[in-house]
Amino acid sequence: MEHGDFYMHLADLASYAQAQQRLGELYANPEAWDRKAIINVACSGKFSSDRTIAEYAAQIWNAAGESAGRAVRRRLREAETRRRRCGSPQSDG
Repeated sequence: MEHGDFYMHLADLASYAQAQQRLGELYANPEAWDRKAIINVACSGKFSSDRTIAEYAAQIWNAAGESAGRAVRRRLREAETRRRRCGSPQSDG
């Protein structure tokens, strides 16, 4: 690196190494790893493409009639419930 780290590729190398160390320690504890993995999956939202396609079919093409619109609204309500339960302020996608 004769000319420095202009693009800051190594700027967070120390914190990355620390995070990898914590990850290794967590992975060595199967119960803790499983718990975090399950929580992560349970709190994840649906893929935004799923919602987008369903909304497009219902709103633009009216492909499945009223039932598609109801299904989209139900899925949005479920996602909002999941976000509240998991404490995630992120959007569903």
